[in-house]
Amino acid sequence: MYTLKIFILAFLCAKTTISLNWNGNWAHGCDWIGNDFSNKRIRGEDCGPLCDRTPDCSHFTWNQWDNGTCWMKKGQIEKSDAIEVEDQSYVCGIRTTPLETTE
Repeated sequence: MYTLKIFILAFLCAKTTISLNWNGNWAHGCDWIGNDFSNKRIRGEDCGPLCDRTPDCSHFTWNQWDNGTCWMKKGQIEKSDAIEVEDQSYVCGIRTTPLETTE
């Protein structure tokens, strides 16, 4: 139990100390934990626009897996939720258009 508390504390501290260089709604060298609902082999520059066109997609990660894959994700997100990864070819971003809500 003590080890788990130390791990959680270390994770939270690490999360608050990262400094990603955001380019508007996207950044290099980052990822989001979980919430994947779909993926597609696609060029990196097409991942954000694909997320914008996809219902429920609120954020995304693109990486070089399988010659380039866009991982579409859903759920409430903020830029501060992104985690830094060593591989600078990763791109994470948030949707640029508002999610449509159904009432």
